[in-house]
Parts: sequence; C-alpha cells; structure tokens
Amino acid sequence: MDLGLAGKTVVVAGGSSNLGRACCLAFAKEGSNVVVVARHLDDCQRVVDKCNQLKRGGTSTAISADATKLDQCEELVRKTLEKLKRIDCLVISMGWNRLGFFLELNPEDWESIIATNYWSTLALLKAVLPVMIEQKSGNVITISSVIGRRGDPHESVYGGCKAAQINLTHSLAMDMAKHGIRLNIVAPALTMPETQDEVGADSLWSPNVKGALSAQDKVNFRKEFESKTPMGTIAKPIDVAHAVLFFASDVMSGHVTGNLIGTDGGMYMTR
Repeated sequence: MDLGLAGKTVVVAGGSSNLGRACCLAFAKEGSNVVVVARHLDDCQRVVDKCNQLKRGGTSTAISADATKLDQCEELVRKTLEKLKRIDCLVISMGWNRLGFFLELNPEDWESIIATNYWSTLALLKAVLPVMIEQKSGNVITISSVIGRRGDPHESVYGGCKAAQINLTHSLAMDMAKHGIRLNIVAPALTMPETQDEVGADSLWSPNVKGALSAQDKVNFRKEFESKTPMGTIAKPIDVAHAVLFFASDVMSGHVTGNLIGTDGGMYMTR
C-alpha cells in the first residue's frame, strides 16, 4: 500500500541510533526526504548513507544539533527549510536513562534524564510547530515508553518524563488540531538494537558511554522483559518504526490525533 509519504520532509531527532535510525530507514523506503538529527554528525551521516543506498526517490540529509538546546533546534529548522522548504513530519526519538531507585539518583542524573527525554521535546516542538502552523499542516510523533504509562520503581525520573510526553501530546493535539496538525505517541517497552552498528556515540547501548549497560546487563534485561511480556519477546526497532509510519501517514491515520500505540508486546497490561 502507498502510505502517501513519498516526497514528504521528515525530521527525525535522535535519528542516528536504534529506534530513530530504524525510523529514518523506514521513511527512506517510502521515498520521504529524511533529515537525520543528532549531536554527532558522523553518526548521522552513516544513517544518511544507508538511506540514500535505498534509492527510493527521497533525499536524506544529516544535521548536527543538540535537541536539549532551543537555539540549536531553531537552527535545525532554519537549515531544513533552507534545503527542503517545509517540514511535514517531526519524529522525536531521543532517550536516556540511569537505572536506580529515586533516592539513589543524584541531581546530576535528574538533569541529564530530564534534559534528554523532556526538555528536548519542548525545544523541538517550540521550534517546529510555528512552521507547521504556517503550512496549515503537519504531523508529530513522539516516542515515549511503556514506563510512562505504568511506572517502574527503578525508572522513576525517566518514567515521569515519558508520562509528561504523553500528557503534553494530548494537550497539544487539542490545541493544534485547528491548524491541521496531528500529534501522536508510540510507547515501546525495551527495544534493543540488533547490531552494534545501529547505535550512536551517546547511546546507552554503546559500550563506550559512561553508565552504559554491560553485556551481562543486556542479557539480563532481555530475559527480564521477555518474562514480563505476554508475547514472550521484545520488539525490534522496525516494529516501533512501523507504528511511527502509521501515525505519519495521512492515508492510514488522517483522522487520528492525540492517540497512543503501545509497541510493548502487551507489557502495559501486566503488573
């Protein structure tokens, strides 16, 4: 089925790694013009090269930006409009966490978690929504988490940010509908990259990052989440990307806003 995404300009913030990377490739396969955004330009360029190898008609571009900084988000918008004239879709796919009970975390941990997961969401929306209002059309998909829906004692600050993303999306969906702008949420559970090539320099899946999970931690996490998931498996990055495509497509979800798809294998239902 033609999803109607060919020729659309899609900005994927956090596009260099794991879920964001999968979204970039999925849009590129649909013939979209993909703007891959992350802090490290070389990570972005590797994804751009993969997208362009597909030769589906779209143009892929790498832009370096720290989405926790409003001025850099505004510069990202300026560069995108200069090159591609419009922004049809924004995918917000940043995430960072430090596991631990609330009283074990220090304020520096709070700052990093809040900046990456929530402040960046605010900054991107502040920079992009005026463009979409002027266009009288647009589409925003934010990748939240099942932890934002049900909580977890080891992920309290992270879960609070992800819950805030969901509430913010509901509020903005009501406000932006009159401008022809749709906003929706995809809420995965644990979704691990399948190879080391799929992670960027700042990813917690990268062994070079402070606080990153060890190889044994990754094995333990997979087993734990699979045991909690009714379907008995964890999602692949492409499973999340397909849900993002659904929301991005006016053909598939043109009358859908303020909604959420949980790509969590049923984990939300369990306690």
